[in-house]
Amino acid sequence: MATLIFKRTKEYQNALRKIMICIDGEETGEIGNGETKSFEISPGKHNVIAKIDWCKSKEFKLDSLDNSTKTILISSNYPTYLALFSTTFGRNNYLKLTEIK
Repeated sequence: MATLIFKRTKEYQNALRKIMICIDGEETGEIGNGETKSFEISPGKHNVIAKIDWCKSKEFKLDSLDNSTKTILISSNYPTYLALFSTTFGRNNYLKLTEIK
């Protein structure tokens, strides 16, 4: 099995809400503000999406090897002053997933 670690940044604008992590279309777990969580995944290609309320991230594609560990940072993609835009027109790109090497 491979390990997928998610690190969520501490943010004021989303502090009270949990982010849902979806791996290959299935809700895998939630992560709170500033938390780090890990999940066991099978080796191979996977698609990851993070969701918060009606907003989400773009699909993040990764390829994991057996006994490997990958770390993904979850953060907001927009500054607080763009809140109205980010939750309407930018809702499909509200969160950002970045692999930490």
